[in-house]
Amino acid sequence: MKQEDIKKLRELPIVGVALNLDMTVRGNKALCVNHLERHMSLHFSQKINKGKCFSCGWTCDTISLVEKVKGVGFVEACKWLADKYDLIINGLHTSEENTAMREQKAEMDLGYLQRLMERPKITSLARRFLVEERHISTDVIRKIGISSIDRDITMNGKIDGPWYNAPALLLPYTDEKGKLLNVQARYLGSEKKPRFQFPKGSVCSIFNLQEAASLGENKTLYISEGPTDCLALLSSGRKAIGIASATTLTYEDKKRLKELLPKTTTLACYPDNDKAGETLYGELVKMANDMGLCIVRKQLPEGCKDFGEAWRGMRDEG
Repeated sequence: MKQEDIKKLRELPIVGVALNLDMTVRGNKALCVNHLERHMSLHFSQKINKGKCFSCGWTCDTISLVEKVKGVGFVEACKWLADKYDLIINGLHTSEENTAMREQKAEMDLGYLQRLMERPKITSLARRFLVEERHISTDVIRKIGISSIDRDITMNGKIDGPWYNAPALLLPYTDEKGKLLNVQARYLGSEKKPRFQFPKGSVCSIFNLQEAASLGENKTLYISEGPTDCLALLSSGRKAIGIASATTLTYEDKKRLKELLPKTTTLACYPDNDKAGETLYGELVKMANDMGLCIVRKQLPEGCKDFGEAWRGMRDEG
């Protein structure tokens, strides 16, 4: 393995790694996995992306944390992280395994998705959800290129392949130049089905990345948890991008944002009122520090779980 690949694995958010290891994390604390204890002495530092037990003195990074929890060696821990975060790293897999992983990624038919999204349509249910209930601007819907479906539809054009569950919104993920990278479905039905779906083998990226690319000097960029809160922020007149969660904010995402954002950018966030929201905000603080940017924490109105709910309340009252 190359040192730059090991660095990528060590820069994965350590709290997200801990959660993927099924550790119980409260704030930035967890039970130490180096010894038996009843009180949470293992503290995770978002700033240096490491953990330290203030009881036994043990320290860890993402790789050594996996080594300890899984009881495996260095290479096996690196392989576990690479598999969990969908990274292909030479030296960890055989050539056959690398080929299989690339073929799995290739199951996403980008040409098919481009055809699917070239004529966006909004069903009556989608309009009710977006415009009437969530007060998302029709201009934002049009600019983003959101579409919707009222019947199940294949994700890759193959009948025997995976399917998007309907009714659902179809949310396009693009690169900084507007080229389609992926399509995420947001289920609108009442049955117990996955709320969000990506095509099998695809990678979750940043929603509305074009906003970061077009940001001028001395501007504020809001970062939301998920695309629906991002749509609410955009509808309120703010410039915003969406990130699914702390565990999906990859090294490559951070690198791309650092390249795109002016040095005078201020980042801002309304963290969701839950553990996941706090985890993501902590990861954003670390990213902002690494990029040399200021980040501002915004406070949600009392009783609101996320910005989308706050925006609905403001519009209903106004």
